[in-house]
Amino acid sequence: MARELRCRDMRTTVAQAIVAVAVLGASLLAYPPGGGAAARPPSLAQAAARTAAQPSLAFDLTAQIETAGKLPYVLNARGALGRDGSHVTMKVADLHLPDGRVLTGPSAVEQTDGTFLYLRSTVTAPLTGGLWIRERLNALRAGSPELQILRALSPRALLQVLARAHDLRRADGGRVYHGWLPYADPVVSRTLAGLEAGTQYRHLRLTTWVSPQGRVLMVLLSGMTPDRSSTFLLTLTLGGFGKPVAVTPPRQGSFVDFDLGRLSE
Repeated sequence: MARELRCRDMRTTVAQAIVAVAVLGASLLAYPPGGGAAARPPSLAQAAARTAAQPSLAFDLTAQIETAGKLPYVLNARGALGRDGSHVTMKVADLHLPDGRVLTGPSAVEQTDGTFLYLRSTVTAPLTGGLWIRERLNALRAGSPELQILRALSPRALLQVLARAHDLRRADGGRVYHGWLPYADPVVSRTLAGLEAGTQYRHLRLTTWVSPQGRVLMVLLSGMTPDRSSTFLLTLTLGGFGKPVAVTPPRQGSFVDFDLGRLSE
């Protein structure tokens, strides 16, 4: 009997401790150190603008397409963007065919140091012998293929799309937003065009997580074709806000000056 009473007292003590911690946590959220009530969560458009305005940020992006009767398409891009430099790596996942063969997906690395853009990929390797391609940033046309790559994968471009969201609902104290994007909106369709592999997806459902500091931490976007035969899923995670972006240019002799724009003429 005494043992049962001791166990019961112990369970009561533990329960009280858990409640105390929960109450303390809630009070810290409501009244953060320094006094005053917690700041009202920003709107999704405000959080997106605040995040895009960061002097630097790191990102990891995955776009996945599943189509009936076809092998899946998966693109991954990651890197860091700063005011004076950036580096991005991208890779399309290898395809494993039913007969055992493996088709290696293309990959590329692109970086800028404020003066030059450097690009090396499996697509350009036959042209350069595997060397980096170097081009002056101020000589690149706005529609150049090199800048199109960076633009298609830019998290800042995706952040701008969040301001187009409709029917937004808040959850988790205003830190999670649910809504949808109008696929026919020119800003939405133009931004997603480089990630949808030539197919325009509809029913674009959006979920976004925002930090207590009011910055976007993660974006989940899904869509499908009208006949539901193909689905699209995009995941974007963000971090490294304000941290320096170190870019080391390729050493002399490992790059070649080449105008990729000539190939599209």
